[in-house]
This record gives sequence, structure tokens and C-alpha cells, in this order.
Amino acid sequence: MNETQERVLRACNEVLSVLGGGHREKIYENALLIELQNDFPIVSQQHIPVMYKNRCVGQIVSDLVLDNSFVIEIKAQTTKISQKDRLQLMKYMKVANLQEGMIVNFCKEVSFEFF
Repeated sequence: MNETQERVLRACNEVLSVLGGGHREKIYENALLIELQNDFPIVSQQHIPVMYKNRCVGQIVSDLVLDNSFVIEIKAQTTKISQKDRLQLMKYMKVANLQEGMIVNFCKEVSFEFF
């Protein structure tokens, strides 16, 4: 685990310890934004254009992007991180040309996967 991953994971644990489980994704996203904004340049709800033959055909919206290099996809679900969640993150990373990403699920405890 690298420094960025460690810092993000600590922030996720802090958010869950203060807020507890059971909130909507947006609540955790806003709290994580507050927790990380002093450590990284961070953008919430970044619109990323989807290109087809050099033409924009739509946009996807990522939850959080750190330092234009690390995307965080936030979940607040009672089920485990699914293959659908993984594919969503990988799609964001590919479209945005980002090398690192993380899915974090805020439930009774923080579950996560790095990519």
C-alpha cells in the first residue's frame, strides 16, 4: 500500500468512526472530501467526457478524484463490493486515463479495494 492509499484509508476509517453506518453515499462523499481536502487537490463529482472517434458522446461522473491521478468510488451498501462495482471503477479509470483507484464501501466497517 502506498502513501496515498494509506492516507485515504485512514480518512475513510475516520469518517465512518464519526458518522457511523447507514447514511447515503453523498453524506460519506462530503465527509471524505472534508477529511482529505487539506492533504490533496481534490475534486468532487468530476465530469469526465467519453470519447468516440475524437468526439464526445457523453460523460461519466466520478465521486472523488485526488490530484488528477487517483479516483475514489464511494458505496454505502449492505452487500459486499461486487464485480459491477469493480467494472464501474475500472471504466472511470480508463476513460479518465487514471492509473490508481479505490472502491470504498461504508457499512458497519470500511471495506475497500485498490486498483
